[in-house]
Amino acid sequence: MEHFGCRVMTKEPKLTRSNYAPITLATRKNGFRKLGMYSVGEKGNYSSMDEALSVFFKNEGDAIVEKYMIELDEYKKRINDIKTNDKLAKVYYAGFINFEHKRCISNFFSLGCLNWKEKNYINVSFYKSWMENSSEIKKKSWKKFEKKLKKTKSIEEFISYSELLSLQWGEKLIKKAIKKIYLNEVKESLCEVKEKLDEVSLYTIEDMLESDFLKPKWMRSDNTYHWPSSWKTNLLDIPLSRMKKIVQEERFPYHTDEICEELQKDALYNFDLNMAFYEKLDRNEFNEEIEHFISTNTKFVEVKDLKKYKSATGIYIMVLDEYKQIYIGITNSSKLGIKGRIQQHWSATKTLDRLIFGGIDKSILSIDSFRHLDTTRIFVCTDINEEDLDSEEFNLTENAFSSKFKANRVPGGHYDLLDILTSKKSRDL
Repeated sequence: MEHFGCRVMTKEPKLTRSNYAPITLATRKNGFRKLGMYSVGEKGNYSSMDEALSVFFKNEGDAIVEKYMIELDEYKKRINDIKTNDKLAKVYYAGFINFEHKRCISNFFSLGCLNWKEKNYINVSFYKSWMENSSEIKKKSWKKFEKKLKKTKSIEEFISYSELLSLQWGEKLIKKAIKKIYLNEVKESLCEVKEKLDEVSLYTIEDMLESDFLKPKWMRSDNTYHWPSSWKTNLLDIPLSRMKKIVQEERFPYHTDEICEELQKDALYNFDLNMAFYEKLDRNEFNEEIEHFISTNTKFVEVKDLKKYKSATGIYIMVLDEYKQIYIGITNSSKLGIKGRIQQHWSATKTLDRLIFGGIDKSILSIDSFRHLDTTRIFVCTDINEEDLDSEEFNLTENAFSSKFKANRVPGGHYDLLDILTSKKSRDL
């Protein structure tokens, strides 16, 4: 079978619920971690998951399990000591409040940087340095303030001073980062953070015990939020068998069975929401938008045979008529060409952890989840300068079609990881 002049090699050439989120060796890969020496499969280092997993624990996993069990015992002892020793509790509590104050200001500054950059308030060189070395900058710039904090005599004075110094710290960074003519405007927004700092100052020792502050890194919420509910029960008494699962999930390049089942469940729920969303879309309106676009953008031509675009660079639009969706993409590689780039979409395998991008009830289905025959029309534009591709893609993904008809999950153009995460597309499903 051929489709747009390309051979269809798969037995399932269309997207279905049953082939959307299967648990296979390919889909259970941790999409955020390199396979390294534990790759499995015909081209991998091991023939089976069990074999690779056995070697992993022998090489490093068992040592990590032992380390984590020791850290868990130390955490339990620390909690008990804090509950029985008031003086020790205040020492930890002071550190907790100070940590939360710093985090509050740091979060304000990091998110503010993105907004200030868009408004052209920020010194670009500082912004780049901050994004690349923020932890080191924070560490160095806070040292002098911490020396002052150590001179306080009571817990109340410490909390008050910690809040004051946090504001001063933020102000110091702003003076370095912001162009002088915009300083007052940015300082006003910093003052608004004082309400949040006031809230932090009211946190109690009980709040500290419930927070991540005292926990080993592997037990903190940003690591455990995706754990199955069975792993979260009795966190102070984790059996050895579950600890091995935790270490496997954290360090091994393939997800555990439990995590795969959770990811599959969420993905299928999101799949059903998207399918219901597509059903409600108006087909006439969808076609009218495409017709209007093609009539006003005459450089785009409809493609019947992709072989003619084997080495072509430019912009392509994939139309999925059954779902009333379009996808806008570019390629500036003549080696890959528009043909090769579209075929990549058709043959891609999304790992289970990459199917949802954003909230479970807001994530748009990835174009890479659709198959060959789901693409029913293709339009391309090759009459464009290579240096204009990014800006034109951004313009089209933002302005060319109604958002409800677009399958793009991020804006077009050249984006780094931080930009992608902070500008992802979503829809209310």
